[in-house]
Amino acid sequence: MSWCIETLVEQRKDHPNKSCMPSEIREFLITHLPKTMLCSSSLKTENPTSYRLEKYIALKNEHIQPNHENMWKFIIIDDDVNSPDAYLDLPVPRPNIVVINPESGHCQRWYFLETGVSRTPLSKRNIRDYYLSTVFKLTAIYHGDAAYNGQLARNPVHPKHICLYPRLKPYTLKELNSGMGISKSDYENGNPDKSEAFLRIQEYCRQNKKMSENMGAGRNCTIFDVLRVKAYKIHHEYGTETDFALDLRFEAQKINKNFFPTNPLPDKEIKDISNSIARYCFKKLCNRNFFSSFIEQQKVLGRLGGKARSRKYEGARKKCFDLYTQDPSLKVSEIAQACSVNERTIRNYLKDIKKQKEPAVKLIDYSAYTNKQLATLLGVSVRTVQRRLAAAKLEVKKAVKQAYSQGG
Repeated sequence: MSWCIETLVEQRKDHPNKSCMPSEIREFLITHLPKTMLCSSSLKTENPTSYRLEKYIALKNEHIQPNHENMWKFIIIDDDVNSPDAYLDLPVPRPNIVVINPESGHCQRWYFLETGVSRTPLSKRNIRDYYLSTVFKLTAIYHGDAAYNGQLARNPVHPKHICLYPRLKPYTLKELNSGMGISKSDYENGNPDKSEAFLRIQEYCRQNKKMSENMGAGRNCTIFDVLRVKAYKIHHEYGTETDFALDLRFEAQKINKNFFPTNPLPDKEIKDISNSIARYCFKKLCNRNFFSSFIEQQKVLGRLGGKARSRKYEGARKKCFDLYTQDPSLKVSEIAQACSVNERTIRNYLKDIKKQKEPAVKLIDYSAYTNKQLATLLGVSVRTVQRRLAAAKLEVKKAVKQAYSQGG
């Protein structure tokens, strides 16, 4: 389908002050663009310069920084090949904005993400890779610019640019990937019915090897990510790092052949990837200190998540306490309906409330009593007191012996 840029330019001339940007798009941009961002109006000049300014000042420039330094909220594809409405004929989801340069007809396609993707060193690698893989696929299907790094993009609110708004609602990464129609069967050798999107990606990779280097989701990263998942599950079955690396190399060659049949990774790089994973497994995963530090880190993250979830139900917990205090005869189902939570949650709340009302347990200094006095005080036989004291002394001896052996 062809697109007439001249028609859009004429419409802009007829209505120079008219803003046709939907309110949902404008609100999403204003909300999720960085508070301070890089911007520039001289990228195409002999001396390009960029500045970091406040959001509302930076938006007056032709080019702006779309994503935060620590988070991706937008996917931007730089397309200098296709017409602005090429998304109608290609196996891709509709972009949220198409920003067109009226002078050249080139465009940038903006995809909004419903949930931002963290890009800090502490963020989960699999989610980062999923984002990069999605960017890679979209760029390859559009045959976009492989050298574009997304640092600066055309400003959709700048009056110089012409914009289309094919979709208002933001996407999830899963929706974007499902919209391309790529399935696991596309990666199988001998499958004659590969999807159009997969064939376009293969063609693009053959034409432009630079994509693999820039996007971090090319041949090296793909083989590394698939291989390391398998390696983490079987590393404990090997006695030496050399044997493990050798088997990993054979497995990596299979992955290389299945994923990149026309342009496989060289054997030397396959060997380096296998050795790197084997070295990591034997130095880190087999190290008890590493496991203990990892467990402690997971405990901290779990406590933080538990506290955040607990704060959400603070109002329901307080309401449950008030209702039970006023009328202890209320049924669990009635309290659950009043607090808008399930009955199991209310039972847990009631357990905590009853524990708070129980009197504190008074500790007894047994050294000040005889066995007979303790038996009378506790309501048990003298023999029971003797057995419990003997068991307590044995536990103390074990603890002292263990502490002494660790200290020595």
